[in-house]
Amino acid sequence: MIVCCTRFGRLFTDSKPWLESDVLEQTWRTVYMVSSGLFKNVLCHFFPRIGSYSYSYMEAKEGNSFMTAHATTSLTNAVNELKRLAGLSKNIDIYTGTMHSLHSYGGKCSLTSTLISVPQHYITRPNAPDFGKELSGELQHSLQHFSDDQTRFLLAREIGYIKHNHSFLRTTIKIALLGAGLLSSIPPFGALLSLAVGSFALGCYLMNERFFQQKMDAVGVDVLAQKYGDKQRAMQIGIETLEKMRQRNLQKRASNPKTELYLSEEGNNWFDITTPSLTSRIEKLKQLA
Repeated sequence: MIVCCTRFGRLFTDSKPWLESDVLEQTWRTVYMVSSGLFKNVLCHFFPRIGSYSYSYMEAKEGNSFMTAHATTSLTNAVNELKRLAGLSKNIDIYTGTMHSLHSYGGKCSLTSTLISVPQHYITRPNAPDFGKELSGELQHSLQHFSDDQTRFLLAREIGYIKHNHSFLRTTIKIALLGAGLLSSIPPFGALLSLAVGSFALGCYLMNERFFQQKMDAVGVDVLAQKYGDKQRAMQIGIETLEKMRQRNLQKRASNPKTELYLSEEGNNWFDITTPSLTSRIEKLKQLA
């Protein structure tokens, strides 16, 4: 048994694991959101700041050992500006942690401030200037870092999730899934009814998630277009951001053959069933011109 556990652990901790850490995080979040976490979803929507404690996030402020005054001010100003351009009146608390991508919590129905969590390496970029000090030279083309504009695009997407009450819709659908499970105890056709309702709710959940991903890409472009007064530039920033994600996947695929199980030759992640492929998202943004 010890041998089996050791071999299983190597799938994730070996020098070349089967699942890269960022893919493992996204896959776990997808499974968790679909299968459980209803109470936490409700808590995070209506009381985002309270719900954030369960994720061990830290408030993004100068007092944190890794946050500089300039990075803190630049990030706060960027979020406030993008929030204003998006037409969102809700207050947004900014948190950070060791996650691999941005996440937002709450919406228009939240009873406290909404929340956006930003990965530490987006703020204090390793071996590169902090957020607010634009990348230059070779760093502009590095796959390791998102530029300030690309980070703003990602922030604008999360603000869009808050404005459009995405987490509320997600919670509503999960309540339907819970209800489907309760129907199984009703004779004589409870099991069949539960399967039908559950399948419909799950299908709605996946369609809702994929629809919102595409919609938030367009929202991110619209917000940046207002900031720069140039939709073509905003669209290009969005495309470059998604393209960098795709190139990162291709880089992982080239360096670790095991990732070929879930990363396609085009750089799409087959495990991320709640998100349209990166190639299709890029094509959708190109059609906005």
